[in-house]
Amino acid sequence: MDITFDRKNVNTCLQQKFVLPTYKRDYKWEAKHLQELLTDIQEAFLSSWKPTHGRRDVLGYDAYFLGTIITTQVGQGGKAIVDGQQRITTLILLLTYIHRFSRKHPDLGISPVDQSIRRRVAGQSEFNLDMDKPRRDLFDALLDGPDDDDLVARIESISSRDSGTDSLWALYQEIESSLFSEITDANLLPHLFDYLTECVCMFEIGVPREQDGHKVFVTMNDRGLKLSPIDLLKGFLLSSISSNQQNQAAHASWTICIQRLRQLGSDEDSNRPLKYLSTPTLA
Repeated sequence: MDITFDRKNVNTCLQQKFVLPTYKRDYKWEAKHLQELLTDIQEAFLSSWKPTHGRRDVLGYDAYFLGTIITTQVGQGGKAIVDGQQRITTLILLLTYIHRFSRKHPDLGISPVDQSIRRRVAGQSEFNLDMDKPRRDLFDALLDGPDDDDLVARIESISSRDSGTDSLWALYQEIESSLFSEITDANLLPHLFDYLTECVCMFEIGVPREQDGHKVFVTMNDRGLKLSPIDLLKGFLLSSISSNQQNQAAHASWTICIQRLRQLGSDEDSNRPLKYLSTPTLA
């Protein structure tokens, strides 16, 4: 298996076109995962910060390692995320907060993060992470929409919001309260944002095919949200299918099976014997 391995900071990593492949989990991070991430990043920043430092000094701070993501090349220059959707989506949410904060405080000279969220490609504006319409509407509202109550009304008017979109909106509202007072009171947010974009790093593992990514995926732990046995089983089963067409069919069959189990109860997908997954076939 031909595997590539590349270290990238947040700014560089997110300036790529990401799509979600047949194998993916819904957005599941909760407030505790966001708070843990922000706590770790802020503590790493403060461990290097000195009152004599300017913003250029921040670029030389020790890197904070956020973990690995697994991708595979797909058409039109895009990369399918085999593992890392939670982190990539959460980072885009944080950059969206930074973008909105900079609009409110233009005097702070916060470095622009637009290109890491969305870009103009072939004459059209598109998000760097492929999203369905409700999620695009949410990020459009956060990036370009009005303030305060008008923003809430606009987001609540988004039709067909799924649970993942609602979770992202809830987490966005947690960001400000998760910032350390010793950073906000000392007007260090521009410095912290520089640290987040330039010194927070991930390792990107590139694999030739999505199926190869599943093989790597089942040997690794996801940061922040531990994989359930059902996630690991799915990765194991899909890793044995060599055809992309069969892989997509298997994913569809898997989804039907899980939906049937969840109709029996919220935890049935984890608690029921695996015989319930026997039909329709995953082969």
